[in-house]
Amino acid sequence: MNEITALLVDLFVIFLAAKLAAELFERIGQPPVIGELLAGVLIGPYALGLIGTPDTGLIAAFHGDAAAAQEAINLVDCHTRSDGYDAT
Repeated sequence: MNEITALLVDLFVIFLAAKLAAELFERIGQPPVIGELLAGVLIGPYALGLIGTPDTGLIAAFHGDAAAAQEAINLVDCHTRSDGYDAT
C-alpha cells in the first residue's frame, strides 16, 4: 500500500471510530465529543496502535523536502519521548 493510500485509510479509521463512539455516547446520555475523544485515545499509538506516527516515506511523499521531513520526524519524536524534552 503506498503512502497516500495508507494516509487515507488512517483518516477513514479515525473518522469512523469517532462517529461510532459519538453515537454510542449520545445514546447513553453523554456528550458525543467525549466519545470522539476516547475513540481517538483508544485507536492512537499509545493504546491499540491502529493509528501511528508517520514514517519518513509518508512525510517525503507530500513534497519531497528532506529537511522538512526530518524536522517533522524530530517533532514527532520529541512528543513521543517519555520526558517530552528534546535535548538538541
